[in-house]
Amino acid sequence: MLFRSATAQFIWDELQSPEGGYYCSIDADSEGEEGKYYVWSHSEIVEMLGKDAYLFCRWFNITEEGNWEGNNILNKCSEAEKFCETHSIARQKLDSLIAAGILKLKAARKKRVAPATDDKILLGWNALLLAAFCRCYAATGKSIYRESAFALFQFIEKAFLENNNWRHAYQNGSSRIPAFLDDLAFLTEACLLLQE
Repeated sequence: MLFRSATAQFIWDELQSPEGGYYCSIDADSEGEEGKYYVWSHSEIVEMLGKDAYLFCRWFNITEEGNWEGNNILNKCSEAEKFCETHSIARQKLDSLIAAGILKLKAARKKRVAPATDDKILLGWNALLLAAFCRCYAATGKSIYRESAFALFQFIEKAFLENNNWRHAYQNGSSRIPAFLDDLAFLTEACLLLQE
């Protein structure tokens, strides 16, 4: 699994159920505060990253005042080549510094109270994701997307097809509610892409 986009990695890490389908969503709030799990203060970053904090903060627009309600959302605001030129740093060194910093932040974030996950699995939304995996494979040729597409289709067929009727929602080991037209339309498109 050499290549994984950040978006796909988030989906695999945070939304994939143990059975193989993908949950609806993750709440924005934790501990009664919107975004608390995902945002950072400038001082937290400096404490965690030490000498690397300056460039990391510049790269992600992290300020003492914050870029969102007094805290900071990591928000890349410069192209790499221009940033490297401005700060006299080699691209490889910047990439390494950013990757190491993100790993440290993710490790620290695991100690926080995570927001709740809506663990319903919907046919239509999983069909859309199946189509996305197919398109990612077509665009990149990376086998991880092909494997994810086939695994997701197998889950969809097992979880949502009941007595030759498609169901809309799956949760806690059982499916319910007859599928809606959009569920079937998205599934049809996904199956066409999958067979291609």
